[in-house]
Amino acid sequence: MKKRMFIMLILCLIVFGGIVGFFFFKISMMKKYMGKFAPPPAVVTTLKATQVDWHPSLTAVGTLVAVQSVEIAPQIGGQIIKIYFNSGDYIAKGTPLVDLDISTEIAQLKADQAQLKQAQLSYARIKKLFKTGSISPADVDNALAALQAKEAAVEGDRAVIAKMHIVAPFAGKLGIREVSLGQYIAPPPASGGNIVQLTSIDPIFVQFDLPQQNLPQVQVGQAIQLTTDALPNKEFMGNITALNASVSADSRTLTFQGQVSNNTHQLLPGMFVTTNVFLPIEKNILIVPQTAVVSSLYGDSIYVVKQDAASGDKPAGLHVEQVFVTVGQRQGINVVISAGLTAGDEVVTSGQLKLHNHESITVNNAVQPK
Repeated sequence: MKKRMFIMLILCLIVFGGIVGFFFFKISMMKKYMGKFAPPPAVVTTLKATQVDWHPSLTAVGTLVAVQSVEIAPQIGGQIIKIYFNSGDYIAKGTPLVDLDISTEIAQLKADQAQLKQAQLSYARIKKLFKTGSISPADVDNALAALQAKEAAVEGDRAVIAKMHIVAPFAGKLGIREVSLGQYIAPPPASGGNIVQLTSIDPIFVQFDLPQQNLPQVQVGQAIQLTTDALPNKEFMGNITALNASVSADSRTLTFQGQVSNNTHQLLPGMFVTTNVFLPIEKNILIVPQTAVVSSLYGDSIYVVKQDAASGDKPAGLHVEQVFVTVGQRQGINVVISAGLTAGDEVVTSGQLKLHNHESITVNNAVQPK
């Protein structure tokens, strides 16, 4: 009985060992078979690092400011009898805006003109009498003073009447009308005295701040470029016109003022803009597309394409090497590389997320990233 059980145990061990052996043999053969199939090379796009004449710039956030802006208000109170403008109009200098009722002033002018005529006649008679010795020089002086007072009164009446015909002091864009026909308005600070806001917007000023360390790089006359999210794909060119007299003690920045042409009237005072101050051109600066730079906790790097040497039955191919670089100013789609690359290096511009150092690649430049 024991002998039979021992034989059965041996047979079971043989069968079990055969199954286990076959299992490991199967795994070994599968590994050997799969090892013949390497993953395909990653497909990437590339461009060569090039040297160009670089136009560096300083960037700041600016605010648009009107060259001139004023609330049109009367100098003399009166009732509005004529309105010549509409809200939002673009007007020239001297354009009529509002007429006030001048009936009372016209009457006063006629009365003063009558008194002036009487003073002129009186002065003429007194001069004749003075020549005959009938009156003293003091009488002549008094008559002349009375005549000049009447002339001044007439001129004052005409000045008052002129001020009641209100015109634009300069060319610009009108705001929203603040008065109505028949309304009585009085000079500020009386409530309801403003007629409309007039703002000159062509040209227009931009004000922006730069750190004090940039002062040696910026001067009056330098070219500037403005862009704004409100007007995508639009660029406005101008020049720096003034620098503030002192650096801010709080921020250690200096305020600059630039002037920009705005003949399309698309820029409005108060808008935020991105201001680029162009600096002198730098020669032979190495640039690559910004998409070529991979940023990480370890720094900025770029994958450079290298040629594989053919060996045995393995044909020549391409692989990438990751190099760490020093990144400079960014502008448009390009970025300056100040260290880590040389001109002519072929760099990967898309597909980096699936790459590792020394990985084989295939280049397909049919479509380039933008």
